[in-house]
Amino acid sequence: MIDDERRDAAFGLLMSLNMAMISGSSEYTVSEGIGWMKEAGFEVEQPVALNELSTLLIGNKPV
Repeated sequence: MIDDERRDAAFGLLMSLNMAMISGSSEYTVSEGIGWMKEAGFEVEQPVALNELSTLLIGNKPV
């Protein structure tokens, strides 16, 4: 996932650009991912940066 401002982690931004040019898709921002999870009814915890390229979003679905 890329940062919300699309300014940090140049390698991730270049990979997103590459994906967009080749397949028409791209990476998503943390805010977009959180928004989609909330729309699906999940309670979202704080994002966890695993490394420069990977971010973990954890959501819990209330019963």
